[in-house]
Amino acid sequence: MCALGLAGCFGGSGDGPGAGTATPSAEAVGSWRMKNGDGAGTGSLAVTGLSDGLTDAWDGGGGPVASDPVVADGAVYVGVSEDFEGALYKYDAETGEEQWRAAISDGANNTPAVANGLVYIGGSNETLYAFDTENGEEVWTADAPTPFSTSPTVADGLVFMNMSRSGLSAFDAETGKEQWSASLESWANETAVADGTAYATDDEALYAFGTESGEEQWRYEPETEVTTSPSDHDGTVYLGLGDGVVAVDATDGSEQWRVSVDAAELSTPAVADGTLYVGATNSVYSLSGADGSEQWSYSYESTFDSVLVPSVAENVVVVGGAFAAVLGVDRSNGEQLWKLAIGSENKTPALAAGAVYLSSQQGGVYGLLAE
Repeated sequence: MCALGLAGCFGGSGDGPGAGTATPSAEAVGSWRMKNGDGAGTGSLAVTGLSDGLTDAWDGGGGPVASDPVVADGAVYVGVSEDFEGALYKYDAETGEEQWRAAISDGANNTPAVANGLVYIGGSNETLYAFDTENGEEVWTADAPTPFSTSPTVADGLVFMNMSRSGLSAFDAETGKEQWSASLESWANETAVADGTAYATDDEALYAFGTESGEEQWRYEPETEVTTSPSDHDGTVYLGLGDGVVAVDATDGSEQWRVSVDAAELSTPAVADGTLYVGATNSVYSLSGADGSEQWSYSYESTFDSVLVPSVAENVVVVGGAFAAVLGVDRSNGEQLWKLAIGSENKTPALAAGAVYLSSQQGGVYGLLAE
């Protein structure tokens, strides 16, 4: 049965996953280490202290920010790109004090990833960089055949990067040596990795590759445009389509359920405790992970239309993407808990205990701390 706010449900077995418990990796606990939060792309982190609102504690400069921020080990990392030149910045997460910056000659237009004492970021052209998190020194670089179309995902000792015209490549996280590559049909999105499988999407399909060999295990072709990166949770892969959201079995690629959402554009589904949170134009939907039925919807009144981007904490959905504001929405019922005005458009919120970090397209990064 379809809930209000959804245009319709179709296909699938209806026997999708039930409500579960979010189980982030040990390394990810307390950290938002890469785009969409973690290697599985869940867009969630079980942190508290965000229910009562935030204050704008610090603003970091550095020019137009081309990436979302990531948070690890008390530091915030963000990429900046301007006039085909760029840099990777490290800030103290509490004070906003700049710790170091590393030059990236061809610009940094994607979100960094932090793991194993290194921070990884792709340049605007064909170079993948690894820097030491302590001092910002360059550890290695790796060249790719075509420019990167996504941000790095780090899992299983590998760095996964999608290329704009050549597919998915996996690089050794310690040395930068390419381990394998796999062809995709068209422009790709970020990769999600879970249980030894890398899930990648292009405009036409969802692909599953073994992380060790790079061999394709299966592909799911929805016969409509794939519009978001995948997110994996408890054996199910979720992704946005041109006409809605779909849940796919992670082991064999079979469709579990599919719902139609009346929206021109969607965010990558965030998922926690068996529930999906999907942003659309000036709205957020909460959907059951079991069958896609709507739990609640939230609408944001704004003069300007934008696709809202949810990041899920323990009790709050922190919503970015709104024009000149960041929002807190109750996870249980979709009611707005708080709103903080900020000076410009913003991107995906990165979460930490009692803190949220946002980058601005107009320049700089915001450190927002609990009141």
